Amino acid sequence: YACAAGTRKHIATSFASGENVLASLPLLDLLAGGEGQFAKRPFCTVHATTVVSPMTFAEDSLDAACAAIEIGMPIHCLTGPQAGATSPAALAGALAQGCAESLASLAVVNLLKPGHPVAIGNWILVSDLRTGAFSGGGGEQALLCAGSSQMSAFYGVPGGCGAAMTDSKVPDNQAGFEKALTLALAALSGGGYVWESAGMLASLMGCSHEALVIDDEMLSLVRRIARGIEVTDETLSVDVVAQTVNGPGHYLGAPQTLELMETE
Repeated sequence: YACAAGTRKHIATSFASGENVLASLPLLDLLAGGEGQFAKRPFCTVHATTVVSPMTFAEDSLDAACAAIEIGMPIHCLTGPQAGATSPAALAGALAQGCAESLASLAVVNLLKPGHPVAIGNWILVSDLRTGAFSGGGGEQALLCAGSSQMSAFYGVPGGCGAAMTDSKVPDNQAGFEKALTLALAALSGGGYVWESAGMLASLMGCSHEALVIDDEMLSLVRRIARGIEVTDETLSVDVVAQTVNGPGHYLGAPQTLELMETE
């Protein structure tokens, strides 16, 4: 209820058991407008870590996923292998194992209900082998996020990764460059979702309201980068250049400048 009360957008949450998923249906129906309405517009996704690495199905999360299928709730099937700990230290091997785990979850869901809406979350993570701790902000993590998103696109399945999982404990310079690096690579990789993209600190052990505000601004820049440069006859601006060179000598007052100042 707390998630749904703050937005009209799609929400997602976790459940500890299938029993709790089923118990949520009356509330979900009420929010959707009445009995049976949630199934018609399933606005809530369940996060279910259906595989615990390496290569083992998780009974409790599969129970939640099965219940979600029963009530028509979309599923985000997660796996989170950590390179060097619960997956190979070689990044290619870690990515391959994560993809296998994600595809296994996808297969199970489709065996139970073909075509049920699923997003795969092959969150390939990195362990700092000096300490055993999860390291969310390094270059290796950025590469694995991008690789995971590319594989989701390759399979043609909605998916993505976690990014902006900085190791810094405050929204400082370290947080800024680690978040920007991992987010930019994830956005440019062609995947679908980027989870944990705002507010998270200390390798997902903390969240900051101030960081949410800062990261929202950063995300607008990353989204602009991902949109790229649109090349058309109009945007190449040949006529605008000719008019300016033979006229005022600057573009500050050009109609095109005023037209595009808030979009381009």
